[in-house]
Amino acid sequence: MSLSYKFVIIMCLCYRVELEARDESYDVIIGDLADPIDGGPCYKLYTKSFYELIVKPRLKQGGIFVTQVYISH
Repeated sequence: MSLSYKFVIIMCLCYRVELEARDESYDVIIGDLADPIDGGPCYKLYTKSFYELIVKPRLKQGGIFVTQVYISH
């Protein structure tokens, strides 16, 4: 599902797949991820390579990426 306005795009999808498939650059990318359980659906979204190879190239100059922080006790 996607909701689009002139300046805002909201994607309720697997954002790794969406970012890989798109050529656009964004001012802000907000990630709301599930916990990084080994072998779970989101653990690869917590890797350094994901941020360097998938997220960073989709950010405009000066753009920001925001996500929650998972802390394991």
